[in-house]
Amino acid sequence: MKILIIGSDYNWSIERIYKRELLKLGHEVTHVPVQNWHYDFYYKSTMHKALVRLGLTRLQTNIQRRLLAKVKGQYFDLIWVFKGMELTPQTLKTLKKQTTRLINFNPDNPFIFSGKGSGNKNVTKSIH
Repeated sequence: MKILIIGSDYNWSIERIYKRELLKLGHEVTHVPVQNWHYDFYYKSTMHKALVRLGLTRLQTNIQRRLLAKVKGQYFDLIWVFKGMELTPQTLKTLKKQTTRLINFNPDNPFIFSGKGSGNKNVTKSIH
């Protein structure tokens, strides 16, 4: 099975465990760390944090473009999004054309944001 995992690639991320185990089972796994892209920019400096919070960067647009460019022309049996706060509903619609199954795993409540990492408007807007 050809699987695309979208999420984090930090040492603490659960995505890494799923990727490792899926590879052991013989699946072909591509892992795109969009959450890393976001945090690497955000935590670069206090100025970057302020610019992101004020909506004065093209970070979100750049993440969408970078992800779609990375998987362009590929078809996956499964696209598995972990959390997905960095993805817009339009990006998910585009990705849906490249798979038979697009699933999301987000253990947080999508309607109650208890902290910075628990969700955002992209998660809520992506739920019908």
